Amino acid sequence: MRHSPSEDDLLSALEQREFYLVYQPIFNPDSCIVGAEALLRWRSPQYGLLFPGDFIKRARPSKSILRISAWVMEAVCHQLGQWACDPVKRSWTMSVNIRSHQLYTEQAITFILETLQRYGADPRRLYLELSETEFLPGFNGFSPTHLHALHKQGIKLALDNFGMGYSFLNHLKKLPVSQIKIDQYFVKNLLSDGNEQKIVDIMSMLAGLLKLEVAAKGVETPEQFDYLKKAGFSLFQGYFFGHPALLKWHALDSMESAHISSSDIH
Repeated sequence: MRHSPSEDDLLSALEQREFYLVYQPIFNPDSCIVGAEALLRWRSPQYGLLFPGDFIKRARPSKSILRISAWVMEAVCHQLGQWACDPVKRSWTMSVNIRSHQLYTEQAITFILETLQRYGADPRRLYLELSETEFLPGFNGFSPTHLHALHKQGIKLALDNFGMGYSFLNHLKKLPVSQIKIDQYFVKNLLSDGNEQKIVDIMSMLAGLLKLEVAAKGVETPEQFDYLKKAGFSLFQGYFFGHPALLKWHALDSMESAHISSSDIH
């Protein structure tokens, strides 16, 4: 049986530059790319290829998660800064999953804003995706004040996996939410389950009434795409459009990246 990575393993992985990002493209109803979601991967010589679910729980109670989170934010802002110099990609958005612990303090907010500025990245192009469970009362000591501070600077907030956890509608009223993203679970059974269709239609209608963007994950077929378009969805991602593209970050201090080519994201 394979052992779980330890705290020392995670810190060593940072030092050995074993973490990297892949980006999954995000499309609009016209099948044009409008952004990407950054996804963390770890290629470990000892454990093989690991996804966040394989090691983030181990990192959460430790100092390594803060360093990993800072590395991801640094990488994302650097890529946004590179896109800002491209006449086509400058309008693309960047989505990245974060956890409430990354917003504990004023210093954390300052770090995000200063990192964006350092790389010449437009804050309005950055979407921070948080799970609904992050907003439970008292969860991890989270305070929505910091989200409002980021929103004032143009950064967008997305509720990830909407409808799969604690769908408290007051989140949409009290928090500066710009986008709701439904889970691939609803998309997977969309064409075979009438109840799923009703739920999807209702969520799209709710987003429209509140003037929010509504995005779908896990779109794998043209039939799913067509249904979601007709239902009023504005953003789409999934294997139907393209698999995550490899963008490897080679250092913690001096950021180097490979540009997305036409073969990576169409």
